Amino acid sequence: MWVTLSVVDNDAPTSDEFADLVEHVKARALDQARHVPWRRLAHAVDEANQWEAFNLWLRAVADAARCIPPVIERELEARIPGLLAQHHSEMGAASIQGALGYWLWNLVGTWVTVNLFLEPKLQGWLDAIPFFLSKSLPYMKAWAHWGRVNREWRTNPPLEWPTFEQWQSDIAAVTQLADPDSVPQRVLEAVSSVSAPEWERLLTTFFDLMAFSMWMELILDLEGPNSRLVSEEIGMRYQGFSLSNSELSSEETVRELNLWVIERDIAVKGESLLAALSWHAQHHPAYYALRNYVMHCHDAWPDDHPSRLPAFDDWRKAADNYTS
Repeated sequence: MWVTLSVVDNDAPTSDEFADLVEHVKARALDQARHVPWRRLAHAVDEANQWEAFNLWLRAVADAARCIPPVIERELEARIPGLLAQHHSEMGAASIQGALGYWLWNLVGTWVTVNLFLEPKLQGWLDAIPFFLSKSLPYMKAWAHWGRVNREWRTNPPLEWPTFEQWQSDIAAVTQLADPDSVPQRVLEAVSSVSAPEWERLLTTFFDLMAFSMWMELILDLEGPNSRLVSEEIGMRYQGFSLSNSELSSEETVRELNLWVIERDIAVKGESLLAALSWHAQHHPAYYALRNYVMHCHDAWPDDHPSRLPAFDDWRKAADNYTS
C-alpha cells in the first residue's frame, strides 16, 4: 500500500546508491515529521497499520481464491461502499491476468491514501507516515504473516477463508519475521518474553526516563550540578537516587541516573529486553519530537534565558506539542 522506494530491475542502483537513496528518504521523512505534533503522526501511523493489515488480507484471499469471495466483498463494501462496482471492468481484466489480489491491494491502497491521508499530504507530512510505519513491529508482523500465507495457499488453500478478525488474530500471534536473523526479530522475541501489561509498563518507564534525561541535561547545562529544580524533580520521581560526586558534568550526572533507574526497574528483566525497549523508543515519532525540542531549547535558552526554567511536566507538554 505504501511505497517509499521504487527501482527498475534493469536499471537497479548500486549498493552505495541504494544506501544514499534510503538516507534521502529517511531525511525527508524526518524533516516532514518536524511539522506535525508527534501524537497526531503516531495516530496516523496506527491507522495506516490497520489498513495495511486489512489490505494484505484482501490480497492474500483474492490471490488464492482467484475471485472476490463473499467474505471480502461484504467487508470491503462495509468499509468503502461502491468501490468494487466502480472498478468492475478493471477487476475482470486483473482476474484474467491472474493478478487479482495485487490489483485489489493497489486499488484499496490508493483509495486509502487519497481519501484518508489527504490532510497529511496537503500539509506536507505524508512521507513521514510510511517511514514510521515501516519501523513498527505490527507492520513487520503483518507482512511476515502475508508472506507465509501466500506461499502456503498457492498449493494448499484453506477450506474456508479467514475473516478479517481471524486474520488480525493470526498477525498478533506471529513470532517469526521475514528475516529470522534481523534486529527486529530479536526485538520481537524479547517483547514476547513478557506479558503485554508488563511490556507497556517497562516501555513507559523507559521512555519517561529518556525524556527526563533530556530535560535534566538541559537544565544542568544552564544551572550547574547544584540545580534546585533538578534536585526537586529527582526527589519526586526517583526517590533513593543520589550522585556519587557533586562535581560531575551534566552528561555524567544523567548517565548515573540512567544506570540507577535501569538497574532498579529494567535490567532485572535482561539485556535483550533493554535493547528492545531502546529499539522501540528510537523508532517512535515521540523520540524525534523530543530531540527536535531539545535542539530548539539548546539553541534558544542561552540567548533568551527564561526567567523561570520549566519543570519537567511543563517542558514535556511543550515538547509534545512542538513543531518547527
